[in-house]
Amino acid sequence: FKADKQGDSTLEVVRLISGFAASAGARVEGSMVETFLHLNLRKVDHLPSSRNKKNQKKSKKKNRIAIDSKVDKQLEKDLMESNAVVDPERMRKLQTQLISHVFTTYFRVLKKFPNSNALPIVLKGIAKYARLINIELVLDLLQCLKTLMRSAVTEESDNDEHDSKITRKKKKKKSGPKLSYQSMLHCLVAVFETLDSHHGAINVDLHEYYSLMYQALNKAMVPSNIAHLDTTFKCLHRMLMRGDIPRNRQLAFCKRLAKVSVGVPPYGALACLHTLNTVKNKNPAVNELLENQDNTTNEVGSYDDSLEDPDNANADTAAVWETLLHLKSYHPYLNKYTSTCFLGDKMPAVLARVPPHELLQQYDSSEGGFNPPLSLEAKPGKKEARRREIMRKIKFQNLREDDEEGEIQKQEKKKSAEKEKKKSAKKEKKMSAADMKMPGFGKLFREEKLFHLRTRLVKMQAFLNAFKK
Repeated sequence: FKADKQGDSTLEVVRLISGFAASAGARVEGSMVETFLHLNLRKVDHLPSSRNKKNQKKSKKKNRIAIDSKVDKQLEKDLMESNAVVDPERMRKLQTQLISHVFTTYFRVLKKFPNSNALPIVLKGIAKYARLINIELVLDLLQCLKTLMRSAVTEESDNDEHDSKITRKKKKKKSGPKLSYQSMLHCLVAVFETLDSHHGAINVDLHEYYSLMYQALNKAMVPSNIAHLDTTFKCLHRMLMRGDIPRNRQLAFCKRLAKVSVGVPPYGALACLHTLNTVKNKNPAVNELLENQDNTTNEVGSYDDSLEDPDNANADTAAVWETLLHLKSYHPYLNKYTSTCFLGDKMPAVLARVPPHELLQQYDSSEGGFNPPLSLEAKPGKKEARRREIMRKIKFQNLREDDEEGEIQKQEKKKSAEKEKKKSAKKEKKMSAADMKMPGFGKLFREEKLFHLRTRLVKMQAFLNAFKK
């Protein structure tokens, strides 16, 4: 797709994939539909118009071959292809056809084959390209996604031991398409990506979407769904960071997140607390959940976790006591975050800019160990610390004694060296005095001195004679 500048080969490939998906039905593979994610689709309104065609010709006039007005159109087309010049009008038609084939395939899978293996890939493509379609198709898309998400929340487990085979068959016949937890999260991401891409041009009641996500959060603690925590927090970050969320709904989601933090691994609990912290910094009303020491009651009633509607759960009477359990967690990063950033001082600005799903990836320890790894030396207990302190004192005392012994030895060596020097000096003095006392010593010294004076006078006389000549 990147090497195809004209787009003809891309259009042919997309047309073949769309036709094969239509004939294969539910048997279409996700890897085939995934090729659509690599397309360079752009909005038709953002493509260069034909009015700018003259300006483009002027800018590229130096790099193109001058074509006479009577040259054949086929030759001009070949020259444009060789110079990688694309006609804007032709590009508009090409992009329109590509978008039509792609979304025809997506809608066919959504409406006719929702149980297909290609559904998660289709939902990713919808979240990526939903900004390219018009508002009528967007409304149809939102309604289709809503029906799929309803089936995901209301589906019952097929492994229930209390249900008989007859009742299972009846339920399977009556129930519609069933959606997995992962696909439901991709649906919600696609919905909010679509709404954000149109910048508020679509006015839709989002209450039902929040209710579906509120119910689905209970499934995040299932072991098979822990692998999808990244998508869960990505979806929650988009939903809870909007500015038009009612207060009771926000409080209910915070209470549900505190509950989920107890049933997920430590890195998931860390992402839950970080989400709570970001919501708390944006909406100070969340501090009520931290100030409540226990679940209380008001005029309406007490908090009811079993309700499916977060707006009517009375979350303002709840207390997030689950966060206190993380203060005694074995995980050092979770323990430190809870005590310093969540229950202690204000969260640092650098950490506040990190989304929850990125923090989850940084501290993900699903492969074992700690991420980032801890130092090999662990903190000692009281007995171990006392033993190490005693050993340290003993070592220090031994070193001190060794130093004292070393200094004594150095001083002794210095004294012996000084004694030897004094002895050698005394010997020299005695020998010099003995030499002076020898007979005829003064006479020899005077004769040697006179000999040196004579030789100097002879040399000076020879030099003067040479200078005169």
